[in-house]
Amino acid sequence: MSNLADKTEEKAIALCAKCVVSFEQLHCLNMTSEDAFAAREAENLLRSIIETNGYQIVYRSKSGKPYKRLDK
Repeated sequence: MSNLADKTEEKAIALCAKCVVSFEQLHCLNMTSEDAFAAREAENLLRSIIETNGYQIVYRSKSGKPYKRLDK
């Protein structure tokens, strides 16, 4: 269970970003259409959390972080 707050902390964003990056590994594995659809929905929900908090996914990062803050 998560702690509800006014703002999502950066550690939560980092964990969501790591999960989204991990979804890329599913493309070469066999899945049923239902499971593939559910996985894509989960990926899109995590991506939405990241993007609505002003971040974006970075797949190859020199800093090691799988996300970066968007310029305002």
